Amino acid sequence: MQASINIDLISGDGERVGGSIFSLSYLFFSEERYCCSEEPCEDTFRTEAETEAHWFEVHGESTLPETGVGAEAYAHSYRSCYINIPIVSTDAKSDQSTQASRRVGSIHVSAYLEDLGVLTKKHALLKESMYLADAEKRAKQVESDFAEYRQQQRKVPESKLREEIAALKGSVAELEKQKMVQERACEIAETNVEKMKFQLEQMAKEVKDEKKKHEARVVDELEKLRVKYIAREEKYVLDGDRDELRAIKKQLDDLKGINFRGASGAYDTESYLVQELDRLISITRANIEHQSS
Repeated sequence: MQASINIDLISGDGERVGGSIFSLSYLFFSEERYCCSEEPCEDTFRTEAETEAHWFEVHGESTLPETGVGAEAYAHSYRSCYINIPIVSTDAKSDQSTQASRRVGSIHVSAYLEDLGVLTKKHALLKESMYLADAEKRAKQVESDFAEYRQQQRKVPESKLREEIAALKGSVAELEKQKMVQERACEIAETNVEKMKFQLEQMAKEVKDEKKKHEARVVDELEKLRVKYIAREEKYVLDGDRDELRAIKKQLDDLKGINFRGASGAYDTESYLVQELDRLISITRANIEHQSS
């Protein structure tokens, strides 16, 4: 059991107005204060330096205590603590013997609990030993609380704990199974993605090849049309030239028939008409040879 005290709050006329139960096990000393060594003086300070400055300012002509040496004699060391105490009012009901408690506020108390004496080396060692004792006390209290907690946990039936462990193991197994299913689904999805990627690349390659074939066919068809058109054009030109040659030959034959110079049938090469016909024949032959080449 933890040691505790019951603090009653008494009004000015002596009537109890509230109270609080406070555990001494958790009464931790929060800080250290310094009090002036001069007997009538009640000033307190946070550091030795502040106490020394106060001494020279207020008690400069006083005689230092014989128990101290140097600056250590200017101050006494006190351990202090701050306590936040809730105020609980107990309201007695008229029709019942029980009392109802309700919290009406809290008070903040600052108390100097121990005078460690003048700050000599001996008292400094004593102070450290007391701090160590407090730390050990708190550690023991924590160990005691933990042991009590473990004892309470042991009161739970072992069968119930086994059921909880089995349920947790089942949950873990189910989660692992779901994890495996999800991993398998991810692997299948990745495989399908790779297959679709490969098929897409194949289709793109086939489309590219088909496009090249189509372009080649179009070029071939255009070349055939061009050759065919050129052949038709040459045929038209050649047919026209043949007709023209036939007309020229007919004219020559006609000229041979009306030649009156000799019985041999030869015509006069110096005639203007004959020269013009020869020129036309030469031009026509040159055109035919050029188109044929």
